[in-house]
Amino acid sequence: MNKKLLIVENDTNLQTLLKDYFSSHSYDVFLVSKGSEVMDVITSKTIDGVILDVMLDDLDGWSVLRKIKQSFSVPVIMLTARSEASDKIFGLELGADDYLTKPFSLKELHLRIEHMLSVIHSNHTAFQLIRHTYEVNVDGNKTKLTKQEFEVLQYLFEHPKEVISRERLLETCWGYLFDGDTRTVDTTIKRIRHKLSHVSCIHTVFGVGYYFEVQR
Repeated sequence: MNKKLLIVENDTNLQTLLKDYFSSHSYDVFLVSKGSEVMDVITSKTIDGVILDVMLDDLDGWSVLRKIKQSFSVPVIMLTARSEASDKIFGLELGADDYLTKPFSLKELHLRIEHMLSVIHSNHTAFQLIRHTYEVNVDGNKTKLTKQEFEVLQYLFEHPKEVISRERLLETCWGYLFDGDTRTVDTTIKRIRHKLSHVSCIHTVFGVGYYFEVQR
C-alpha cells in the first residue's frame, strides 16, 4: 500500500515538482497551499507524513506544526529558506521530526522522508493517535477511547519499549491528588486492550509495569 504524503507549500511550481517526484516513487500525494487546510486533510486521508513549508499565505508553518502535533502523531519534516540554527532548533523543539533548508536535493528530501517514516513505523507500526477526538487509528480502523484511556495509551506510546511503572502512570495520567491506587491503572489497561483487541500493543512486565510495542 502506498504511503500517503501531504505537501503544504504555496509555491505552485515547487508543489508540482514535489508531487511529480513523489508520485513516481509510489507515494499518494496530497497538496495544500494554506495552513488552514491541513487538519482536515490529515483527518480525512489518514496521512503518513507531512512536508511543511514555514512560509505560508495564511498561517505560518510553526503555527501549523503546533496544531498537527497537538492532535496527531503524524511525522513532519519542515521545508524552509531560513537556515539559521535558531530556527532549526525552534522547529525541533515544537515537535518537527526533521528540517531541511531550501534549496535542497529531491533525493536528499526523499531519503530523509524514507528514514523518518521507517523510524516512526518501526516504533509505532500502523498506529496513529488522534488527540482531539481520543481515537486510535490502526490500519485505517478507528477506535474511540475515553479521555483517561487515551492519556494512558498516549503516554506509553510516547515512550516505546520503555517499561513504565503503575505508580508513574498513576501520577502522570491521574495526578498526585487522585484518591485511588494502582489497580485503577490495571483496570484502565484492561479496557484499552479490550477495545484494541485487534492489535497487541500494551505488554506487561510482571511486578514492574507496562510497555508499548506493536506486535503482529
